[in-house]
Amino acid sequence: MSLILLWLAGCDRDCPEWRVDADGDGFGASGVVVHSCQPVDGRVTTKGDCDDDDPAVHPGADEVCNGIDDDCDPATDEDEVAGELVWRDHDGDGYGSHRLEATHCPGDGYVSIGQDCDDRDPTVHPGAAEIACNGTDDDCDRSTSDRRHHWYDGDGDGFGNPTVERAPTCADPGPGWVENASDCDDDDPAVGEPGPVFEDLDGDGFGGSIVSYGCPSPGQVADGSDCDDGDSLVNPLRCEQCNGVDDDCNGLVDDGVTTRFWMDADGDGAGDTNAPVDACTLPPGAAERNGDCDDGDPDLHPRAHELCDGVDQDCDGQIDEELSVDFFEDLDGDGHAAVGAPLVATACARPPGAAVRRDDCDDTDPERYAGAPERCDAIDHDCDGHPTRGAVDRWYLDADGDGFGDGATAVVGCSPVGRVARGGDVDDGDPLVFPGAREVCGGPRSDGDPRTDPCAPSTCVWIREGGGTSFYDLDTAQLLGSLPCGVWTVGADGTALVASGTALMELDPTSGTCDPVGLALAPSVPGPRTQCDHYGYPEPCGYMNQEPSWDEWGCYDPGYHESCCSTAEPELVAARFDPAGDLWVSWFRSPDSGADHYASTGALVGSLSVLEYEVVDGFAFASPERTWTATWASWRAVDETLNGVGTWVAAGSLEDALDGRMVAGAADWDHVAAFVDGRDGTVLAPFRPFDARDVLAVGLDHYLAVLPDGSVVRTDGAGAVTPFLPASLAGRDLLEISPCP
Repeated sequence: MSLILLWLAGCDRDCPEWRVDADGDGFGASGVVVHSCQPVDGRVTTKGDCDDDDPAVHPGADEVCNGIDDDCDPATDEDEVAGELVWRDHDGDGYGSHRLEATHCPGDGYVSIGQDCDDRDPTVHPGAAEIACNGTDDDCDRSTSDRRHHWYDGDGDGFGNPTVERAPTCADPGPGWVENASDCDDDDPAVGEPGPVFEDLDGDGFGGSIVSYGCPSPGQVADGSDCDDGDSLVNPLRCEQCNGVDDDCNGLVDDGVTTRFWMDADGDGAGDTNAPVDACTLPPGAAERNGDCDDGDPDLHPRAHELCDGVDQDCDGQIDEELSVDFFEDLDGDGHAAVGAPLVATACARPPGAAVRRDDCDDTDPERYAGAPERCDAIDHDCDGHPTRGAVDRWYLDADGDGFGDGATAVVGCSPVGRVARGGDVDDGDPLVFPGAREVCGGPRSDGDPRTDPCAPSTCVWIREGGGTSFYDLDTAQLLGSLPCGVWTVGADGTALVASGTALMELDPTSGTCDPVGLALAPSVPGPRTQCDHYGYPEPCGYMNQEPSWDEWGCYDPGYHESCCSTAEPELVAARFDPAGDLWVSWFRSPDSGADHYASTGALVGSLSVLEYEVVDGFAFASPERTWTATWASWRAVDETLNGVGTWVAAGSLEDALDGRMVAGAADWDHVAAFVDGRDGTVLAPFRPFDARDVLAVGLDHYLAVLPDGSVVRTDGAGAVTPFLPASLAGRDLLEISPCP
């Protein structure tokens, strides 16, 4: 190959020399040359390039101030060829002194800009910011004032009025002057310097869409955060209302103002805890309370009454609590088992021959057990080791010798000389008048019981059962009629009353309906009581109009709101005729309650004093005249002045026994049925059957009693029992006896 090149070289000595041109500027560098009569790629015939890597450097190039031999001619002086007027810059601020130094390439302390009026201070030069009142010409421009300019700020928003300027000064201009002139409206502190401008279509002070940049014109504002510029009640200063609208423009609807409800599939008033829903008002199919343990069963919810059936009705996580108890063997059937008696069952209903208490000292005698009424005999009834200590026998004077004494003459003790053991005689001067005396139609009332009428063809007993009221023939237990509502009371003449609002209405029992036939009594009860809570304002209720303001929590009150008021309506609780035909009524209006006595004429005789939230829910009457009131299954007698007397009696029911005693139905397993003194409530003797929950005297030593299984029996109160009505799941309440309608 080298031989061929040499041959070519030798052959083309008369052709031009071609040199490499690496930077493509048309000039080649010294080095290996090629003789060729044809162009050679990458080579040129001109030479003299002193830097073949820089296309700007080659023979004939313009010399510039860069410290490089641009024209490849060392004899050329770039200061002479490319130099310019320069000034010496002593303080390095880019500006030279005012005295011209030379023609020279800039650099090495030379700059191309002069006019520095203080070349010893780098902060002083042309174009520098003039610092007011420092005694220095910072921008080297003698026409620039060194004093401060001030404009008046009439609205105190920090921005000055561009049309009100005072003479420049370095002294304190005094209050009201600022060093800017950018206020768009110096009469409105809410309007400051120019900025984005928005249309305010609803006039609430907030705009929605930007229209320009500058100072707002009428109908324009500087705040564009209105999320609904067509509604003046929607803007960032509004408090969120529960209305399905983003009132405060924070991007959230009804945030923080909804109420939590729970879906209530079974409609029992308690929702599923796991199915909450937040809304402004109660949604369809929802409830205000949760806690339903089975939202498919309306009988299971926190307010349900627990039944003894293996199911948790009240959703408290317990089954049959306080209903299922231990029963022990009771050989004599007095409701008390012997100490150490074996367990018979754990159940909700008493099995036959069983009792809850084990405190019987003689389980073969039904009148002997701990706490039994002591009698004046040689038997230790109450098991205290003494046969007569604490005897409760009542003895009465019997002036007419008919075997029944005047109840007002009762004494306690074991000295019955000249006295009898039974009271209830309403006329102790007539031996033909006494409890249980046989009455003759047309003759005087001789048995002391105004409910019985010897001229009536039959006597009926009234029983509330299953939400309605039925009346049965007392002799045959035949159902004679029923009403679809709960009758409240029945008078001795057969008048049946029912409550309608806050009035007592008379019914026609033979109609089979509860349509009133007349007003019996409109008791004097208080009117509705309204309590309101509406944004801290007092009454009146309803729609409020106030001036807009900010409240203590920093929330803007727009000047209108609806009040939230709750009204407690009065309601009647109980009513009953007494033996004289007077009517006793109780009422409740949270948190107040009361009870009133009305004569048969409708005139108010007197009122009971009732504690707050203590509601009288029953009345009973004893001979001699004594009224008993019930509160939470506890009874207490009141005297002629309607003040409480005697002890409280725990009983499910309380009724006159017609002989100076009352019969207290069993309140629970710990309080069995018993005879009590009609004046002070002292327990006198056991009543059989002892687990009778409701008892009604229908004659002397003749009672109807409701047993725990819902059956009704006849009894003499001493253990003899015959059926009257079969067992029933519907609760039964013995009302009264009267002549049959």
